[in-house]
Amino acid sequence: MEENLHKGHRERLREMAYNTNFKNLEQHQLLELLLSYVIPRKDTNPIAHRLIKTFGSFSGVLDAKREDLEKVDGIGAKTANFLVSIKHFFYAYNSTKENKNAVILNTADAVNFLKPYVQFKSVEEFYVVCIDNSNKVKLCEFVSSGVVNKTNVDIRKIMEIVFKSNTSNVIICHNHPSGNATPSYSDNKLTKAVLTTLTLNGITMLDHIIISDNDYYSFNKSGLISKYLSEVKALLSSPIAMQKPCKYNN
Repeated sequence: MEENLHKGHRERLREMAYNTNFKNLEQHQLLELLLSYVIPRKDTNPIAHRLIKTFGSFSGVLDAKREDLEKVDGIGAKTANFLVSIKHFFYAYNSTKENKNAVILNTADAVNFLKPYVQFKSVEEFYVVCIDNSNKVKLCEFVSSGVVNKTNVDIRKIMEIVFKSNTSNVIICHNHPSGNATPSYSDNKLTKAVLTTLTLNGITMLDHIIISDNDYYSFNKSGLISKYLSEVKALLSSPIAMQKPCKYNN
């Protein structure tokens, strides 16, 4: 009898979600419905409430670590793995949707393209975008991830991605989960190092964009890309053979 009640409630919840495109569901109801696909024979309503109480919100649950999720009553290893995986499916959906025939002409285009990759993530992640001379995105690839305020970036991996794309224009990007998009000392140092390496290989670095939940910082828009490029050229004893870059405006 109890199982039938749970089943009836679950079916009503699913019907309401589908009929309203999920717009009228509370956070615990979204989570309850999501959990029903991995816990099919148990009432997921109280589990959803416990998760929301523990992590504060629906997004907080999806951003939680697997080991912390498993501490909540009713959440086993399988369910924890499921919840941790969900947001990565969202990111994959958004990124592959944005990739199709994407064109980047300026900073705003770049920020809009990159937001689905890094915005609202709980740790820093670093990406490379490779653009051809027609301003079309040929490749956007993940480089590394780290902790809340740091990620280690291997410049050799960046170069491997760039060479694989067979393009000569690059934008690098990472996020600041802290909410402050202002570049750190390490961000400036990394930007110079990547720009120098790319320049020596005849590749144009169009920008380094830092994205937070509600803001962004563009090294190109701030004038630092031009400044650093001038410094690199001044340090080199021989002229640099640069390919003609695509159009890219502030």
